[in-house]
Amino acid sequence: MKTLRILVLVAAVSACAVAQHAPPHALSFGVRPADFDDAQEPVNRPAKLLEDLDVQYPDSAIRKHLEGVSIVAASIDEHGVVIYGEIRKSSGWPALDSAALRAVAGGNFKPALRKDLPVRSKLTIPVEFRLAAGAVGWETEKSAEELRDDVDALEKHKAVLERERKKNEDELQRLRAIRDGTETKKKGS
Repeated sequence: MKTLRILVLVAAVSACAVAQHAPPHALSFGVRPADFDDAQEPVNRPAKLLEDLDVQYPDSAIRKHLEGVSIVAASIDEHGVVIYGEIRKSSGWPALDSAALRAVAGGNFKPALRKDLPVRSKLTIPVEFRLAAGAVGWETEKSAEELRDDVDALEKHKAVLERERKKNEDELQRLRAIRDGTETKKKGS
């Protein structure tokens, strides 16, 4: 896996966001707290990520040019340890969702404070997977045969588009003629 620059934002979960339920088949780790979907008591200071997450962009996702944002809902204990996490909103790619969960599970957090005491809390953590132009695996060299096949496919596609363009142009001329009254209409018997 390649470690790439990943934009990671951490936001405290609002009461209404916490009330959303993840589907039972959602990817997750840890033991789900019984009160995970309950509204969270307000905190003086939300849990805070102390250093960037170590997000490993899966090699297979790089090769396939997969990108997306996985939203992870996590429970952080009073010691700053992530005790549970689940995908709240999928990136659309299981490999990216799994990588996001692994990154959050290994995250280093400062616990939330309520009345100046560390407490368990919940966060939503968006993990964005974006490949930069020129990233490893983004530009792959093709063989001469693959390039010839690409050229052939593009030429065939170009010919199809040209036929469609000509057909549309003919239809446009016919419709303009009708609009202008220059085409004679056939009379029914």
